[in-house]
Amino acid sequence: MPDTDRLYALSSVYNHPWLSGPDGPGLLIHDPVVAMRWYLTNEREENLAVTGHVSDDNGATWRPLRPRELMADAGQALTATAHDGDPQTRQSASILRDALAAEAADWLDHRLRYVQPDNPTPYRPDEPSPESWRRGGQIWALALGTRPDEDVLRHLTARFTTPQTEGATLLRTGAAEMLDALALAEAPAHGESAQLLAALGLLNRMAFGFETGQLDTLAEDAQRSILDHLVTVHPATASVAEAHPEPGHGANMAARAYLRRLSLIGTDGEPRLLDDAAAALAEAVTAAEQQPRPAPAPSATAMEAPAIPGYPKHLEGDLQAAAQWRLISPAARHTAEQTMDRLARATSTLAQATAAADVHEPVSPQQDAALLSHRSLHQELEELTARHALLMHASVLADAEAAAEPAQHAAVVAAAAQATEAQPRPSTAAEMAAARRRLHGPRERGRGPDRADPRRAAPADG
Repeated sequence: MPDTDRLYALSSVYNHPWLSGPDGPGLLIHDPVVAMRWYLTNEREENLAVTGHVSDDNGATWRPLRPRELMADAGQALTATAHDGDPQTRQSASILRDALAAEAADWLDHRLRYVQPDNPTPYRPDEPSPESWRRGGQIWALALGTRPDEDVLRHLTARFTTPQTEGATLLRTGAAEMLDALALAEAPAHGESAQLLAALGLLNRMAFGFETGQLDTLAEDAQRSILDHLVTVHPATASVAEAHPEPGHGANMAARAYLRRLSLIGTDGEPRLLDDAAAALAEAVTAAEQQPRPAPAPSATAMEAPAIPGYPKHLEGDLQAAAQWRLISPAARHTAEQTMDRLARATSTLAQATAAADVHEPVSPQQDAALLSHRSLHQELEELTARHALLMHASVLADAEAAAEPAQHAAVVAAAAQATEAQPRPSTAAEMAAARRRLHGPRERGRGPDRADPRRAAPADG
């Protein structure tokens, strides 16, 4: 196991307008370098949006994983290998670090030269515009929480024939702006209203648009944190938030919408736009306060049906289900760990073969063999994960069936008791005799004087 001693589950969905709906590929791996390279290769704003979860207890429990945390884990693993390994291992770690930087540059290039998938002329420009460089730095900081390092910039600028003299500076400027905004989102009480509005406007522009893919969630979370504080301290909304502190109240929602609008206009924006925003806020607050208060919704506890003990068991998805099965089956866990180790070694071998190859020459046999081995092991791990997930889901269904049997028996007994209680009880001797005849009819009706008990028919003298 790597030094991080974690298990990473990366899943994806298609966000292309013509491929929406079905889930994309996934990866369950214990190596952070393989996981981070998979993220950078697959997460694309015009194709796939990747989300991650991480487990520190071999898959028993999971928590959300941000790309910045995964990137930090990968960097720590490479640093530990470079410091503690033999010369060959240190060289391999250096090659992997360079390959990671190259893939990060490719990921960033897709942001710099992004084109909407439904653009009538979908071509990528030869060079990014200055605004694209700045926005690329903002997206990098939002996703990875840092500024792009020199290795990434070296790979990035090598992609363009014309030297990008200002690109790296604009990239760092955009990253610094986003890092400042995220810092305010972490501690909004430390910022002034003007600073919070500026950060809110930056985050709002990041969340507005198709191109940011799953990064929308990160921007929206930061916006929510700033709004929760700003709505209570801004002079135009503080009284509204004090009178209606519930975020779901119409007046509170109108105050938040006003702050979003103000962040895009700017406090020193056009007076007409500022007046329109203030008038819209007053009108929305008045309308919300005149609305009758809705009746409280029934609590979830009151609406829930009696649950079967021990069921249902919650599984986040196939990747988490596969990890759960490996906790149950030692053999499955051993097989999975062996396959993951082999894939990590194949990834390192492929990186070394690619680094040693000449880009102007055909693919060498060594590089071709490394690529085939890497693909084969990736497919093997995917099939293993799918099989283990299926076994876990089947196990859950079997547990549910077993747990349902006592509940079903209890339901039958209760139904029989209710049916018995529903019938009127006999109150007279005639009704009791009739009930007895209904219960023992065939036996009672079969007896007559000629079929009486022999002991009662015997002569008195014996």
